[in-house]
Amino acid sequence: MIYNNLTAKIMIKKIVLIPLMVLWGLALQSQNLIISGRIMESDSVSSLPGANVVLFSLPDSLLVKGIVSSSNGFFELNNIKSGNYVLKISYLGYQEWSRKVVIREKPINFGRIIMQPNAQMLEAVKIEAIQTRVKIKGDTTEVNADAFKVNPDASAEDLVKKMPGVTTSNGQLKVNGEEVKKVLVDGKEFFGEDPTASLRNLPAEVVGSVQFYDKMSDQAEFTGFNDGDEQKTINILTKDGKNQGFFGNVYGGIGYPSVYNTGGALNFFNGEQRISIIGMSNNINQQNFSISDIMGLMSNAGVRPGPGGGGRSFVNNFFSGYQNGITQTNAFGLNYMDIWGKKWDVNASYFFNQTNNSNENQIVRNYFSDITPQYSEQSNSETNNINHRFNARLQYKINDKNKFTLTPRLTVQVNDYSATSRSFSINMLFADTVNDLNIGSWQKNSGFTFDNDILFQHKFAKKGRTISLNFNTQLQQSNGEGAYQSITKYFDSVSDSSLVNQDYTSNQNNSTWGGTLSYTEPFGKNSQLMAKLQTSVTNNFSEKLLFNLSDMPNPGMDSNLSNELDYEYYRNIGAIGYRFYKKGLSVT
Repeated sequence: MIYNNLTAKIMIKKIVLIPLMVLWGLALQSQNLIISGRIMESDSVSSLPGANVVLFSLPDSLLVKGIVSSSNGFFELNNIKSGNYVLKISYLGYQEWSRKVVIREKPINFGRIIMQPNAQMLEAVKIEAIQTRVKIKGDTTEVNADAFKVNPDASAEDLVKKMPGVTTSNGQLKVNGEEVKKVLVDGKEFFGEDPTASLRNLPAEVVGSVQFYDKMSDQAEFTGFNDGDEQKTINILTKDGKNQGFFGNVYGGIGYPSVYNTGGALNFFNGEQRISIIGMSNNINQQNFSISDIMGLMSNAGVRPGPGGGGRSFVNNFFSGYQNGITQTNAFGLNYMDIWGKKWDVNASYFFNQTNNSNENQIVRNYFSDITPQYSEQSNSETNNINHRFNARLQYKINDKNKFTLTPRLTVQVNDYSATSRSFSINMLFADTVNDLNIGSWQKNSGFTFDNDILFQHKFAKKGRTISLNFNTQLQQSNGEGAYQSITKYFDSVSDSSLVNQDYTSNQNNSTWGGTLSYTEPFGKNSQLMAKLQTSVTNNFSEKLLFNLSDMPNPGMDSNLSNELDYEYYRNIGAIGYRFYKKGLSVT
């Protein structure tokens, strides 16, 4: 009987526990259901990471769970109870995706869910802010070009002149009173070393910003130590997208009587390759792209160079500043910049300049005395000048520690000059001529100057330790001839006259060969030790022969006005020094 009762109890427990266990398993299964899928773009290839996936319950629309898709677009919602839901997926720029979900006993996998782009147009949003004009970055001042208004055809020079601290004086551009020595475009030289040509031939519309700073010397940049030898520099940063394609301008105009001015500039920018062509022709005294392009031989070519010679140097004889009178100018310029391969950095420019200058002067002076004399003078002169100038800088970067730089420069000039003048004095009391002077002269000169620097630089592993070798060559030659004639007549009790009739020839040849070996060694944070060996040889020959043709019947050379000089100059220098530089203080 006991046994039967025990068996009955066990059977009752099983009958009760089995349904409970089944219900418990169903409950566990109902709370571990999964909704998953992968979110894709409309091309069915690219996934959408970071999409918002949200599940809402029905019918009350309460938020149940939300996640974002993975980097591959996958999502998975875990532990979802059986029931009715709405699954919504959203992504910026795409239409919202929505589906009703009925989940009971099995997980649901939607597979690929394709999101369609949202083509709805949004209203324009206008954002206004105060424009920043100037930024200070260490020792560099950067000015925003868009903050200054210029005409549509303005040049970079017109733009820069509007910026604070920029002035011009006698054709020279200055920043805070310091003359600008270099103009760079995106960190590279543009039209050689002529700042004015660089600015005048770059349109203002391509300028994004302008940097003003003191550029260290090439040697200082190489060694990493500021030696205090700095040049005021302008660096023009072009706008994004403006360093590709063609741009330029053409201008022209005519006036009465018979005056004209025409010219233009064309730029071709293709990344690192930049080609610029400029030209001009006028008779309104716009004499060139810059004063340095006008080089004449207005003075006598026979000079006495060297220490204590008292004469102007050969190079100065080839320079002529702004000429008075009426000048007709024809000029052409070409600039080329490029990077060849990964090693060569090339920058070259060529200028041609031809000017014809006519000058007329008339002077009348009245003197109030007993005889009330009057002095009158009238003069005419004409100068024709032709100038060719070539500059190049070719830098070969062997590796991070070694580089080679070649810098050739060539200038060729031809100049013709002629002048006549007449001056006389009149006794106004008796209306008599006191004296009469007539002068005529002409000169023809030609010459060339060639310079070439070959520089090799090497950096050691230790910062600031460098060695460099520079070899320089300079050749100069000029030839000239001319004549001078004057006749002076005196009208007094006995009429008299004097005659001066002279011819001259001149020539000059200069050559300099030299080399410099430099070594630098860092010494602390702000100082450096230097050693230098320099040697050069200069050979100079100059000759001027003047002949007095008025010494008739035996014309001959005038030894008092003729000279000949031939000399050699040797220079050898060895130097060692210590240099300290910190915050503008330089001690050597």
